Amino acid sequence: MLNNFERCFWIPEQPGEDKHYDIYTKMVNRRGIYKDVYRSTHVYTDYQFRCNIGIAMSYAPELFNKEHA
Repeated sequence: MLNNFERCFWIPEQPGEDKHYDIYTKMVNRRGIYKDVYRSTHVYTDYQFRCNIGIAMSYAPELFNKEHA
């Protein structure tokens, strides 16, 4: 899980980095954030910025790249 978390949840600040992450670029409205969920039924919900990620960061900080968090 540690090896894949950033690849699955991080939306890079630079579009040129998209190829290193599992994102659907047409849905990206904001960059430099973590996705709210991963591969949800309604794709747009993956790309919402909500408080859930802050809770995840406090519960499992080892999952997050410190530069991104």
